[in-house]
Amino acid sequence: MKKKILKMIFIIILIIVIIFLINLFRKAIIINEYAKRLDEYQKQTNFYAKFQTDKDIQEMWRKDNIGITKYTSENDIRTIYATSNETWMIFNSKKIAQKFENQNAGAFLPIIEGATLYTDNFGQALQIALKSQITSENINGQDCYKIYIDEDFQVFINKENYLKIKEINSGSTRELIEYSFGTVKDDDVKMPNLDEYEIEGIFLMTNGEKELNPHYREAVELAKAFGDTKSPGFVNGVLASIVKNNEIDKKGEAED
Repeated sequence: MKKKILKMIFIIILIIVIIFLINLFRKAIIINEYAKRLDEYQKQTNFYAKFQTDKDIQEMWRKDNIGITKYTSENDIRTIYATSNETWMIFNSKKIAQKFENQNAGAFLPIIEGATLYTDNFGQALQIALKSQITSENINGQDCYKIYIDEDFQVFINKENYLKIKEINSGSTRELIEYSFGTVKDDDVKMPNLDEYEIEGIFLMTNGEKELNPHYREAVELAKAFGDTKSPGFVNGVLASIVKNNEIDKKGEAED
């Protein structure tokens, strides 16, 4: 009798372990497939995307090496016009435009998908799968995987194309409400007319120019207002490197 009970307990435990492993590998496969598709989406160079955030509506147009990102809030419309060579930050309400010139300016070109849940290999996908829950949820008529890490970090991925439709991150929400690929034309990404704008805050990041405009912090504040937590860090990082390089150059000139 005891042997039968022990055998039953063993079978039940074995079934539970098998179910756990099946579910674990299912989650890891979903996360790993999302990472693969993420690489593909980040290479997309012709797309339109519209996002709804807690602060504003963000629209992106990208065609080859030209992109426009527009942020529309209750009080203002702000625009980034970016190419592989230069970036313009445009404050529509203030009628002010600021220009960046540098070989890294292309980093401001819009991408439709950000790497907030990225894995390099299946092992990393397993690690994320261990601490996450994956269920199904419908977002604006789209069947999605809901990847729940914790209350502050949740990602919703379209089951069909693995595009991230919604993200909840540290209390802020960003939702992809409209998108298309291969539809953007040259007229959609043409340079905005700045005839009535005051051009200020010029940052020349080439080796030939050593001066840093004191208005650079305005660009950082603009990046913060965009609602993308990575933008301020990126802008600060770029500007810090400019200051450092400028100081090194000046030191070299003094020694000469």
